[in-house]
Amino acid sequence: MPAHRESYDSTRHPDLLAWLTERQTGFEHWAHEAGGVTLFDFSNASLDALEDLVREAYTKTDEITQQRRTPFIQGAVWYIGEVLCRRKGWVWKFEPDFNTGEVPPFYGRQKRRDSWTPPAWAHPRPVLVSTGTR
Repeated sequence: MPAHRESYDSTRHPDLLAWLTERQTGFEHWAHEAGGVTLFDFSNASLDALEDLVREAYTKTDEITQQRRTPFIQGAVWYIGEVLCRRKGWVWKFEPDFNTGEVPPFYGRQKRRDSWTPPAWAHPRPVLVSTGTR
């Protein structure tokens, strides 16, 4: 059953917190497997390096969709979001539809310039929202 809008804290959704904890705990292992811990320092250059790794591994979006639950893809989604959190002051949120409990099927960037929704293959489909502090 979906939460009530009035009492819902989208930064504290249990699925989001579990996913973030799993990603944070596994970051060093993920980074080592993906190309080396020193490569992933949350800089713009590290995002370019990650893009290169994804392009080397996958030639089509459908391939990424099929592999969406793999540690590499899940780690990549978390890493991109974490860069935005650390460098831009954004926050992770999980915003289901309050009528169905489902997350809307957005791909990529939403129309708002202060938010980013990871592609539909991310799980649990967290949303990053600017806090407006940076």
